[in-house]
Amino acid sequence: MTLILKMKKQIIAIIAGLFLCIGTYAQTLPDWSLKLTSNVEKDGKGLGGASIILYKGSTVVTQVQSGGNGDFEINIPPNGDYSLEVSYPGCNKKKFAISTMGVPPENTKDNFKAQVKIEGVTMSKPLPGINYSVLSQPLLRLVYLPNKKNFSDDPGYTNQALASLAGLRQQEADLLARYAAALKAGDGAFAKKDCETAKTNYATARGLLPDEGEPVEKLAAAEKCLKDKAEEAAKAAAEKAAAEAAAKAKADAEKAAAEKAAADKAAAAKAAEEKAAADKLAKEQAAAAKAAEEKAAQEKIAAEKAAAAKAAEEKIATEKAAAEAAAKAKAEADKVAAEKAAADKAAAAKAVEEKAAADKLAKEQAAAAKAAEEKAAQEKIAADKAAAAKAAEEKAAADKLAKEQAAAAKAAEEKAAQEKIAADKAAAAKAAEEKAAADKLAKEQAAAAKAAEEKAAQ
Repeated sequence: MTLILKMKKQIIAIIAGLFLCIGTYAQTLPDWSLKLTSNVEKDGKGLGGASIILYKGSTVVTQVQSGGNGDFEINIPPNGDYSLEVSYPGCNKKKFAISTMGVPPENTKDNFKAQVKIEGVTMSKPLPGINYSVLSQPLLRLVYLPNKKNFSDDPGYTNQALASLAGLRQQEADLLARYAAALKAGDGAFAKKDCETAKTNYATARGLLPDEGEPVEKLAAAEKCLKDKAEEAAKAAAEKAAAEAAAKAKADAEKAAAEKAAADKAAAAKAAEEKAAADKLAKEQAAAAKAAEEKAAQEKIAAEKAAAAKAAEEKIATEKAAAEAAAKAKAEADKVAAEKAAADKAAAAKAVEEKAAADKLAKEQAAAAKAAEEKAAQEKIAADKAAAAKAAEEKAAADKLAKEQAAAAKAAEEKAAQEKIAADKAAAAKAAEEKAAADKLAKEQAAAAKAAEEKAAQ
């Protein structure tokens, strides 16, 4: 019984000792934590939704996200070595090493306010062809500095990290400079309508930064410029061919008109010659008819004179002849008179027939000349009418061609105005982008300078 009591007392003493040890150990554990604050930014603006994960080895200790303006706060337990990783989709990860070791044990949450602020953590997407292996190492190492009695960066490590980052930043700056130079050269060539050179430079810029949209748009514009220039050249060649064809058609028309005018003039001259010949023939025929009429009158007078002389001679012969021959002479005289009357009548009838024939011939020739003159006049009227119709057609074609050329010129002017507006808009957009890039670079340089100043001050 006594042994049992002694064992119970020993067990109670051991248990009491264990509780005492546990209580003493609990009192020696640090009750503070390191409060770390920072800001995540991208393109000079606060970036919300970035993931901030605290690791101890490969184990996740805690995880937070940046707020809408990029700010975040995370508590880091004491007496441990940790790594802090900041990430955002499409951007390079940033790592920081944090050690909460080495803090004097007498520091508690009541007399030790452990806190540190990391200046803005800039997130950026990786650029093609750049070696980002340096980012696999922590950019900063936070440790407890006894002389400052608080946490800060390890100067030696920071200097080493900054040197590594400087080389990385120089690679990115060189790539961006080549990209900007290619775009600028392309814009200069495009402004001068050197579409082929512009296309080459835009393709170079696109090859340097394939994910950027600007080179793709400008490359499409350069290709459209090449296509438009080819179409303009084809259109100019077609217009030149059309103009040459129109000039040839006009020359052919003028030549045909000149030949027709010459033919009309020759026809008119020929008609005038034929009319003159007809008038001359009519005059000659009239003169011949008049001469024949005068000759017939003269022959009649001569015949009458001869008959009178013969009658006188016969009368004398008859008177000289015997009276008995009077009857015979009278009969012969009557016969002569009858023959003379018949001859006079025949001569008069012949003269009338000849005059009628001459008048008929003159009328027929006059009618033929008049018909020829009327025919020539009708042919001239028809030719003039055809020439007027052809001239009207040529004038309508010329007016149509002039309208088409005016419409083409107006379309070319409108196209040139639209191209100028697009070029001005592209130049303004480029200037805005260059200003934004310069502002971003200035802000990053200012932040780096500020960080360096603060580091130097620390």
